[in-house]
Amino acid sequence: MALLRQPDFSAPWRSAVADEVLRQRDLSDQWRQLTPPVQFQTAHRKALEALDAFDESGSPVLEAANERDFDKLGQAGKLSAQGGRLLEEASRLIRR
Repeated sequence: MALLRQPDFSAPWRSAVADEVLRQRDLSDQWRQLTPPVQFQTAHRKALEALDAFDESGSPVLEAANERDFDKLGQAGKLSAQGGRLLEEASRLIRR
């Protein structure tokens, strides 16, 4: 989440963070409803693992934003990075 790169903890920043977490959760829910073609099922499962990591990062992000807690931002950043790595793996599986 780009907003985490330069946190300023202002009210507009916190609102933007909350909006982004809600948008991410909504997209995650939509993705989970998809049924991929057989040739993409393995990649889809890997993408779902990525979504799990992104979803797990949402609570620490919101807590960090509200509490001005850089440690929780770091925790959320690690989960987001893990999700990014998993999405890259899913992408590689699609290209096979």
